[in-house]
Amino acid sequence: MAAKDKEAQLKKLRKDIGKCIFKASEIYEEKNNLKNIKVSPALDFSLNGGIQEGSWVSVIGMPKTGKTSTVLQICANAQQEGRKVIYLDAEGRMKKHNLGGIDGLDLDNMEMIRAPEGSILSAEEFLTILETMIQQPENAGAVVVIDSVSSLIPKRDIETMVDGERRPGLPKILGDFTRRMGQVIPRTRNVVVLIGHLIANTSGYGKKNVADGGIKIQYQADTQIEVKKSDPWLVDGSKIGQIITWTIKTSSLGASGTEAVGYFRYNRGLDGIQEMIELAEAFDVVDKAGAWYALPFMKNHDDDYTEKKYKFQGVSKLYNYIEENPNVMELLEKEMKVFLT
Repeated sequence: MAAKDKEAQLKKLRKDIGKCIFKASEIYEEKNNLKNIKVSPALDFSLNGGIQEGSWVSVIGMPKTGKTSTVLQICANAQQEGRKVIYLDAEGRMKKHNLGGIDGLDLDNMEMIRAPEGSILSAEEFLTILETMIQQPENAGAVVVIDSVSSLIPKRDIETMVDGERRPGLPKILGDFTRRMGQVIPRTRNVVVLIGHLIANTSGYGKKNVADGGIKIQYQADTQIEVKKSDPWLVDGSKIGQIITWTIKTSSLGASGTEAVGYFRYNRGLDGIQEMIELAEAFDVVDKAGAWYALPFMKNHDDDYTEKKYKFQGVSKLYNYIEENPNVMELLEKEMKVFLT
């Protein structure tokens, strides 16, 4: 760089330095005003309130365990708050049942980035497109999804045959991307969701499986959730969905080391009613005696309350009652908020 150009840059830096200095109280107020995006009752409870805007989220697990379905539920919830969704489909395997299987997901308000027909986009190209879109003012506050980091291919691996002797380039590319965008995301109030897979740990140390994509993106993630296990959700012998057990490794809202059990119902999404019943029962907000369920808290909200009126034989009858009376679900949520403080 010529001495003249360097001096010009230094002059500009000195002129702009005042724009880079803030009082800590200003930063605190900015962080205090960040909003949370809901996921589902079980995950919201374990995350201490949901996912905070202006943060990075890592969603990790083995294939076919409900990662994409859960992230699409986050997208649908965000849209209900007026947020846009930008979805980078690096895998190119998004299925009809994925997009059509979440109640309330507005496909017209969801922009998808994928390779044009007959072409392959490199990791560098995908992430450059994403970086440009994130910084557009109209995309402020959007949920941005990378599905998946494991499927991004460095340019050098597209142009040449894979050489087993070379070090993988993807972790460095992802590390550069997260560093570049690390200062941007809090200001734009986007939520960046990084979906990743677990791969075999060949180091001989630590866990059997580790997250793909490198350590830097896991370090960047404010919230890290990992699928511990995924089981069929059976009702009367029929499979109606998946029961997903999540480990909360870190949370932008302060919770960590906990677990959450999510209920994903096919062709609907995460089942908030089922999860709320399970949570409320665990904290004695809903009473259970044998096959009978009761809602004793309703005596504080119903002048005509009787024990019989709010007693149900079997979880399916309680479920149907809550589904038909949305106000009861709202009251349950208020009762459970006590345990979040």
